[in-house]
Formats: sequence, structure tokens, C-alpha cells
Amino acid sequence: MENNSNKKCLHICTIDKGGAYNGACRLNEMLTRHGMDSKILVRTKTDKDSAAICAFNSPVSKALSKMKNAINLIYKKGDVKRDICGTDLRNNKYVKDADYIFIHWISTFLSPKQIYQLSKLKDKKIIFWMHDMWLFTGGCHVDRRCGGYIRGCIDCPIAGNYAGSSFKRKKGFIEKSDLTIVGPSRWIVEEAKKSAILKGKNPEYIPNTFNTGVFHIGTDKNRLREQYGFSKDKKIILFGAADLGTGNADKGFKYLLHALKKIDMDDKQLVVMGAAKGAEELLKDYDAVFTGYIRDENKLADIYRAADVFVNPSLQESFGYTVCESMACGTPAVAFAVGGMLDQIEHKKNGYLAEFKNGDDIAEGIEYCLDDHDRLSESAALSAKRFSYDNVYEQISTVLLN
Repeated sequence: MENNSNKKCLHICTIDKGGAYNGACRLNEMLTRHGMDSKILVRTKTDKDSAAICAFNSPVSKALSKMKNAINLIYKKGDVKRDICGTDLRNNKYVKDADYIFIHWISTFLSPKQIYQLSKLKDKKIIFWMHDMWLFTGGCHVDRRCGGYIRGCIDCPIAGNYAGSSFKRKKGFIEKSDLTIVGPSRWIVEEAKKSAILKGKNPEYIPNTFNTGVFHIGTDKNRLREQYGFSKDKKIILFGAADLGTGNADKGFKYLLHALKKIDMDDKQLVVMGAAKGAEELLKDYDAVFTGYIRDENKLADIYRAADVFVNPSLQESFGYTVCESMACGTPAVAFAVGGMLDQIEHKKNGYLAEFKNGDDIAEGIEYCLDDHDRLSESAALSAKRFSYDNVYEQISTVLLN
């Protein structure tokens, strides 16, 4: 294996928050721990304490970037973004210094043209990490099982011919780009191969990673439940809301609601993490606790450890960090048998894979995990170690850093 300790890595992301940025941070930390010089570059830095470096060092360049962002948002149709205006980073000092450039979620920051420009820089390897489907669609990040990218996004149900023309433009730049493409789940890799945009690119499967030194199994549930205000006498069902909270249809909250109606909840408490907009009213008849958004990973791990089962009823996930995080903490997960869930959950061995859009099966999965918790807990924690920094670094250093 090549010694990469003197090589420099740069991760590019639009903003210093969100799931893709979290993934970039973890890759960044993993590479740093293995002796590499790794940094994160963003267009928008919202948290002064974040690890990210702002790509702009003058008021003029920041203002220009905001203007380009506004233009991209004006020209989007529904969820479909063409990203016509992008930022040329070829003269950025961090880009110039980097040997490996990881492109993460770069919506309204880098256009396909700028990706092409970066790929032509001398003596640099450009790695595109597909946190969602944007790279191989006409502009949407989640296609909601449309599959239009297989046909070139012609007659898009959201954006019509706009998506088709965006697809052609993107294809023109990406097919000329020298890119190494990675997907964090086998599902997204196989879907990407179906799109003409990535014809001949041969995307690789390498899972996302997280710090198993933080997320690990614990023993003192009662202490944690007292600390965070959870019931000591009831089984804890944990749900993680995100983005628009319970109003985000892709996160499948309605299937959890359906499942709760099928379960005897007298001896159970629901804990809701994250953006729970609208959930209080919908859950008023249940014993429910709302933690709000949790930024601190140690607190997040504590809450996973305090729970008995974690439920992720998302309809489409390229990876799904919350599932492997909960599993690493010894809390088995219930999810639909989709996307990245298939790489993490082994049905009835370390969790439960429910039939797609079947709330009754989510309910059955919850009961199954509660009834056989101890066996599933041990198996879940063991299987989640596959995503540790050391294990994923071994894959990255073999496949990418050469």
C-alpha cells in the first residue's frame, strides 16, 4: 500500500451543515487520523466553530457567489436544479495544494462545467462522492423512484423538458471529465450505472464512515434515561426526523404513525430527535418526548444507547447514517428494505427490514426488535464496526488513494 502521509486531501461542499457535510467531516477526520493533511472547503460557512474553510476571502467574491446562487435558485423548477452558474475554484490555494479532491454535495456551488474544469487539473485525483442522485439525474437529488434518468430525464413529472436539457448538458461535461466516482451504498452505485451520464465511469462502492469510538454499545440505560428525561419503565422507540421534520414525505413519518396505531403503546415511549415540525400535534395521544436537533455526537450516542429500537421509515436513502449509528450503540433498527438500508441491516439478524411502504410491517418489526432485543443488540453493534474509520480507510487507501 502506498504511503500517503505526505499527500493532501480537500473536501468540497456547499455549506457546513447537513448530512453530506457530516459525511465529509467524518471522511476528513478519518484521513487526518491516518496521518494525511485533509481540509474541508465550503461556499457558505454558517458556524464559526466548524472545521470548514470558506472558499472566499473577500466581500466581492462572497457577493458574487451569492448572486450566482440566487440565479441558480431562480432557474430551478421544483426540486430540479440545473446549476448553470458555478464557481471556478482552479485558482483557489487549497485546490492548488491538494493531491486528492473529494467533491461532496455541491448544489448551487459547482456546476457540471466546474467539475469538468477541476478534473482537468494536472496531478490531481478528483473523487465525486455520491451522497445523493444529483450527479446522474437531470437535476433532482432524490428521484422518488421515478427512474427518469434511465431514459435521459425526458418528460420529467416535475420539470418537464427542462430536466431533459439539463441531463444532456450535464452528460456533455461529465463524460469528458476524469472522475473517480464513489457511492456509499450498493444501491446508488447500481442506479448510477443505469444513467447515460456515467456511462463507462464504473462507480465504486465504499460505505460512509463514522467514529465508533463515540458510537458504541453501553450498559447503563437507566442512568441515561434519567439524564435525558426518558421513561425508565417503558420501552423506548426512537425516531429521527430531518430536513422539514415530519413534513418531509421522503422520511416516511406517516408509516411510523400507522405503525404506532398497530402497537400497544401503553408500555412504550416515543422519542423524536431532530426537526419535529408538526409532530407534537400528531403525537398528542402518545407518550412522546422531543429532543430537538442534536449537534453533539456524544449526546446523540447517549440517546441511541438509551433506546430499545430505532425506526427509520425513509422511502429512499443513499446510505442512512442514523441506522448504523444506532446499531453501533447496540440499538437494533427497523427500516424499509431500500437503498443503503440493505447494506446495514440483515433481516432478523441485527434488525428488521420491512416491506416497502407497509406500515403494518414496520409495526411488526418494532415488536420483533423489542422481543428479541438482547440478541439483536449484540449483533447490531458487531456488524456496525464495518463502518469504522480503520475499516473504511483500508478500502479508501486501496481503491482511491493510489
